[in-house]
Amino acid sequence: MKGTQMSRNDNESEPAGDEIEALLRQTGARLGPPAAVTEEIRRAVHAQWQSVAAGRKSRRRTIVFGLAASVAVAMLALALTFESVSPPAPGPVAILERIEGALDILPASDGATPVQAGRAIVAGETVVTDAITRAALRLAGRISVRLDSNTTLDVLAQDRLELRAGTVYVDAGPPERGYSPLEIVTAAGPVRHVGTQYQVHSQDGHVTISVREGRIELARARGPEMARAGERLAASPNGELARATVSADDPSWAWAIQIVPPFEIQDQPLTVFLEWTARETGRTLVYASPSVEAAARDLRLQGSIANLTPEAALAAVLLTTQFERTESNHNLIRIAERTQR
Repeated sequence: MKGTQMSRNDNESEPAGDEIEALLRQTGARLGPPAAVTEEIRRAVHAQWQSVAAGRKSRRRTIVFGLAASVAVAMLALALTFESVSPPAPGPVAILERIEGALDILPASDGATPVQAGRAIVAGETVVTDAITRAALRLAGRISVRLDSNTTLDVLAQDRLELRAGTVYVDAGPPERGYSPLEIVTAAGPVRHVGTQYQVHSQDGHVTISVREGRIELARARGPEMARAGERLAASPNGELARATVSADDPSWAWAIQIVPPFEIQDQPLTVFLEWTARETGRTLVYASPSVEAAARDLRLQGSIANLTPEAALAAVLLTTQFERTESNHNLIRIAERTQR
């Protein structure tokens, strides 16, 4: 008889499932942890009850219910933790610097509001240009990526793009300004650079990479292929690879000059503007003498060259100074002081 009564008391000391549920409901509605985590906590409560059941019977119910209340608090804390670590909204990885035409950004574009320069682009969006549109993006605060017409480019991250079709031009800035990595996924494999200017064209599985400055690496299944300034790689869908030469002022670069990002000349030394012009046009900058270079460095520019190509901007800026461009070789930009006529 006594044994039977002890058994009944043990059962009364174990908290029923609905009692635990009632305690948990007192914490209010919250975003809960996964079901597996909840079940693990319930199993822990039951194990603790069995341990307590072996102790003094007079304190059994208070201890177990106290434990259940503690577990309820723990589950609330865990629920709040799950709520607080929800993934944040994706931040911008690129900025649209310039658009010529009507640009689509998928899946965000709805056609009702035209995409404007200055718009932020987040990872997962796709930039699409049509037959009359070009665009310029800036990645990682410094890498210029320009899209020719009829181009589809997936923006995967600030250092990773996928060229599905069309042509992109990349300018990572002069090597002396530091290195910012970028990978462009193509049908022929990922293209990576080392501080450079280059162009990637993809159409129907055919990929062509032209290097204007620096060098690139094409990662292929059979091993990486390198290309340096003045080289062009052409990869076919069947895996064949051909090499050719390409000059820094080849006509194939011309489209990228048409969509050059804005360059602010206000209060810039003339030398900085001339260096920018030389890089954008693929020419070599030289001065008639060290004194000419020093004088150009001392001259600060005023005004704007918005919507002018580098070639037109060069002519317009020099007209406002005492300098002129004097050379017959189209590969050079030679600067001298204007002679009196």
